[in-house]
Order: sequence, then structure tokens, then C-alpha cells
Amino acid sequence: MWQYDYYDALDVAAKAGDSESAFQLAKYHGEKWNASVVGDKLEIRGADHFQIERDYLSAAVSARHPGAQKQLAGHLLHGHPEFGYKPITGLKLWLAGYLGERLARRTGNQRLEIRLNSLASHTQPTDSRISSGRKKLSYQGAAGKEAVCGIRYHCSDDHRAHIVLEELPGLSLPSVMNAAERVATKVLYLLLLEGESLKPEDIHWYNAFPAGSSLSIPEHGTLHRVWFDWNGVGYSNPRWAMVSPNEIPIDLSDIIEGSA
Repeated sequence: MWQYDYYDALDVAAKAGDSESAFQLAKYHGEKWNASVVGDKLEIRGADHFQIERDYLSAAVSARHPGAQKQLAGHLLHGHPEFGYKPITGLKLWLAGYLGERLARRTGNQRLEIRLNSLASHTQPTDSRISSGRKKLSYQGAAGKEAVCGIRYHCSDDHRAHIVLEELPGLSLPSVMNAAERVATKVLYLLLLEGESLKPEDIHWYNAFPAGSSLSIPEHGTLHRVWFDWNGVGYSNPRWAMVSPNEIPIDLSDIIEGSA
């Protein structure tokens, strides 16, 4: 899995204070800019990426993330337009990162669910949360445009979660079906940051296609169960099978005929 397909989810977690997500984004953006001297001026190509890497890297280093410490150490050892050339500081920082990585290997890294649950904000208004039951969600669309889908959430008393990714009227590209693994990953991160105790492998995922949402959708609408692979960071490899809306504990009668 190329994890940066899940940029939306990483961005959500990094902004909530997750240093691992901030580090991953710093690495991604750090590969997308370069600098050179043109005449007597320093020219940065990819200035947006430069600024974003700087911000995420600074946040991860402040949280003492070992990988981020080593990345910043490399900048200080070679010279950097923002951080400067500080070889002694760079060596000290690289050593701190190296020791931190060795410690992490011995103690084991915290699972994503634990990290994000620990950052959960309980001051967010209930009706703005995905766990409130039904929300709209934006995700990265084609050509930099925003795409939108519906989310319907239900968690039973035994912590079994059922989540429907609903195609909405209007054309979102890619469709929620074609972006299912990215959307599901973002939804999971948001729910964990809301304090929901979920096991990613145990969630029941669905794609709902309301009647009239597409020329290829039957007049009564359709519902598909979706299975994903989970690798500890995000979902991948979606597989679909049509199911009856009567089989799930979420009311879809407003969009699909035949549900209870």
C-alpha cells in the first residue's frame, strides 16, 4: 500500500497531534521541493511543499518523534533554507533519533487505535461528530476539487460498528465506491479521534447507492457489503458483494426501497 493515498486521514490525525502522522506527511512533502541558487538568490521550487514539510516536521520533532529528529538532523547537517546549517546540533539530534528508534523497537510502537483514542477530544459538539449517526464527509477529489459522500454510523452495545458510505446526488470524482479505501480510512481516523473504541478489522463496511444516483443503479437503489484488508495504517483491496438493506441495523428506507 502506498500510504500517501491516505493523505486525508494522515492530515486529520496530524492536526489532532499525532506525531507519527505528522512525520509521514513531512517525509512526503520533503520529497516534493528542492532549492538552488539562481544568481544571488535562493530559489525554492515547490514552495508550498517546503512550508508544509517545515510545519509538520517541526511539530513531530517537538513531540520527540525519532524519525522526525533524524530527518531534521539531515537538514541541519547539509544546510536548509529554513533551519540553517548547524552540524553539531544536527549530530546531537541524529543521535537522539537513533536512540529513540532503538527504544521503540524494543518496547514496540503503539497501535494506531491507541494513539488516536488518546488524542480524542470530548469537547466537540455531539451533532458534529460522525458517531452522531449521520453526516456528510468531504474527501480529496479529482483535479484538487472536493468530493463529498454521506456517512451513516451505528455501534451496538457489544461495540460492533456498522458504517455506510453513501453516494450522494451530484457527481463526485472519484466516486465514493472508487475511493472506498481512502474514505473508509479517513472515517476510521475521525471516529478514533472522537473516542470510539473500534477494531479496524471488525468494522462492517457498506456502500449505498440511492435510486437515481447513477444511470447504472437500479430504480430501487442498491447496497453492497465491502471488505478491506487492514495493514495497521489504512484500508486497501476493497471487495464488494450485494446485500439486502434489511440485513443491517441502519435505516436506509429514505434512499433504498425495500428496507425496513
